[in-house]
Amino acid sequence: MQLQRQGELECQLATIAMLADVPLLEVRTRALELTQTETWASYFNTQRASRVISFWLIASMLCSEYGVSMTLPDTDTGVTPGEAPNINLSGKGQITVVWNNNTAHAIAYEDGIVYDGNATEPMLWDIWLSKEANRYKQCGIKSIIVSPCR
Repeated sequence: MQLQRQGELECQLATIAMLADVPLLEVRTRALELTQTETWASYFNTQRASRVISFWLIASMLCSEYGVSMTLPDTDTGVTPGEAPNINLSGKGQITVVWNNNTAHAIAYEDGIVYDGNATEPMLWDIWLSKEANRYKQCGIKSIIVSPCR
């Protein structure tokens, strides 16, 4: 898996691209064709009322087109501040981190290594929690959902 740096609000697109081993540009271009918008951020920001449903519909269509099949989450855990949850990151899949303000961030994983489109390099999960999650600390992590690929 190759780390792909995301653009604004593109964590799900970057995660799909990484899991499918295709360039983010390809997934982004297809997402913009499906949404008929110029940027993913503009699509995301204009869909306020139906954002969640439309977002997951497009994400699901992209996963299907790129052969990324996710199982139902095998972990949906509340988080104790300061503790790294013991989650199984064998194989390949998506981690969705949900904050107390109900925003979320998607990152890919493969065999214990996480690939965050906002990070500069792949890293172990506990290092991501101590390093990258700090930028979101003021929001407080509410839950972590792990969805393996099949």
